Amino acid sequence: MVKTLAALVTFFCLGLAILSLAPLVTPEPGPRVSFLKASPKVLQNIPYGVAVVYDEPATSSSGSYATNLGPVAKPHALSKAELRRIIAKYARKYGVDKNLVRAVIQQESGGNCQAVSPKGAQGVMQLMPATAEVLGVDDPFDPEENIKGGVRYLKDCLNRFNHNTALALAAYNAGPQAVKHYKGIPPYREPKNYVSRVLKAYKDNS
Repeated sequence: MVKTLAALVTFFCLGLAILSLAPLVTPEPGPRVSFLKASPKVLQNIPYGVAVVYDEPATSSSGSYATNLGPVAKPHALSKAELRRIIAKYARKYGVDKNLVRAVIQQESGGNCQAVSPKGAQGVMQLMPATAEVLGVDDPFDPEENIKGGVRYLKDCLNRFNHNTALALAAYNAGPQAVKHYKGIPPYREPKNYVSRVLKAYKDNS
């Protein structure tokens, strides 16, 4: 009995000695996904076994945070001088008074390229996606594309309603079919206020 116990103790000690001499095995690094410390740490969808590394934020030339997960899309910006240049360009192209275009933009978005209305209208001249598609506007948040499409649409509204500015503005806001149906400005607060405000701004700009 004593001999058996001694043999077990010896075997156990020998096993510990072997383990202590074995080299430390480092597992192969798995896939890594990198997040900025400044970014929201939304990790629920990260697969098990993927290492998450928090990098220090690095600012891009536009001032936005850059990551190593791909290029950062730069938001469109529009200076007042550039806005005036684009308005003049397409007002001249489509034969629309540039001051009227300015008044529409002032009411629609205030010149904000990233503006989105609760109904889904987008960009400087607040084009609905379906309207933008018909006008060939691929990126409604690109100011030049948006203004080009918006001025063209405004011109179409003017032509349809015999260059009656009030009716054209009502059509731009509520749709040509609504103006045609009511044979005038639709009897709702929104189009009435819209036409009134744009006409006032148009007068002030002229």
